[in-house]
Amino acid sequence: TKFADAYGIARKPFYAFSLTPFAIISAFSVGTELFSVALLQLFLASLKGTRSGILYGLASLLRYSNFIYIFLLAFQRNFRKISLSLALSFAVFVPWLLYNWHAKGDPLTGIADFYALNFYFRSLIRIDSFNIFDILVAWNMLLPFFVFAAVSLVAHRKKIPENDLIMLAFISLTVLSYSLAIFKEPRFLYASSIPLAYFASKIIGRRQKLFVYS
Repeated sequence: TKFADAYGIARKPFYAFSLTPFAIISAFSVGTELFSVALLQLFLASLKGTRSGILYGLASLLRYSNFIYIFLLAFQRNFRKISLSLALSFAVFVPWLLYNWHAKGDPLTGIADFYALNFYFRSLIRIDSFNIFDILVAWNMLLPFFVFAAVSLVAHRKKIPENDLIMLAFISLTVLSYSLAIFKEPRFLYASSIPLAYFASKIIGRRQKLFVYS
C-alpha cells in the first residue's frame, strides 16, 4: 500500500496486522469504518504534501468524527502548505454545503444534524464513561506490540523518528475522539488499527534490532 511504502514498513506484515478479527467484523457490520480507514491511510501517506488536504476533506466528509485529525497537518511544518491543505479540504466540502443550502436552506444542516443526533439528543439519554474493555476489544492481539513500542519510544524519547510521532499523535487523537463520544462503542476505535499495524509491522520487520534510531 501507499501507506506502508511512505512509512518504510513491509507491506505484507502491515496487511496481516490490519486484518485482525475485530477489524474484519467491524468492517462488515455497521458504519463506514473500512472506507474511512482507507481514506485516512491515503491521507497519512501523503501528509507531507498538499494533496493530503483533499484526502483529509474526503475522510471528514465521510465521517464528521474525522475532523479531529486536522491537528496532524501540523506535521507539514510549513504555514503555506498547511493553509493550502486546509483550503483544499474546504473545497471538498463546498458541493455538500451548496447542496444543503439548496435543499435545506442552511449549508450547515448536515453538520448540525450530526451534532444533534450524536451528541445533544444522546446526552439526554445517557453518557457512557470511558471503558477500558473497549480498548482491549479494539486493540486485542496488537496491544502487546503497541505497549512494547511505547516503552521503547519513551526510553529513546530524544531520538524518536517523525513517523513514530505521527502514529502516536494519530492513535492519541483516535482515543480522544472515542472519549468524546456520548455512546461509546469499540468500533469508534477502529481507526487505531492504522498505527497499531504500523508499530507491529515495524517490530516484526527488525531482524537485529527491534527499533533503530538515527
